[in-house]
Amino acid sequence: MTIGELNQRIKKYTSKRAITHNLGTLLKGNPHLVMQYQMEQLFRDSIGADDWPLGFYSYNTARMSKHPGEKSGGTPFTMFESGSFLSGMYIDISGRKNVTIEIGSKTPHLQEMLSNPAFESNHFFGLTQTNYERLAAKLTQFSAEWIIEGITKR
Repeated sequence: MTIGELNQRIKKYTSKRAITHNLGTLLKGNPHLVMQYQMEQLFRDSIGADDWPLGFYSYNTARMSKHPGEKSGGTPFTMFESGSFLSGMYIDISGRKNVTIEIGSKTPHLQEMLSNPAFESNHFFGLTQTNYERLAAKLTQFSAEWIIEGITKR
């Protein structure tokens, strides 16, 4: 490979347009990269995108639960009461120049949940700063590997 060819490859693989397109393609084909963090936040850590706890079960709610023994007063919400929130979750990744990511749930109870004062955070969708940084690090590593592979391929 000549120096001129190497220079062309470097320009091709390091342009903002090429990197954005490649990351958009990666995310569209691998939505689990984002969803794994979203699921951890909601269902394991019980926190919203604002890093606040979603809320805590009252002692009366725990007694009336459809799932006895799974909840106790003062413990964080698990978001598993009916299952429709989890089964209705989706991710939509769109755009070419400006990639947008929308995460949501098609549960019929969403509006009721968003306006329920029992939730301390109603920022269900989106990543905390920590999870955003974890995802950014993963995507940066992928981009670096993609650039190196593109520049050095024969």
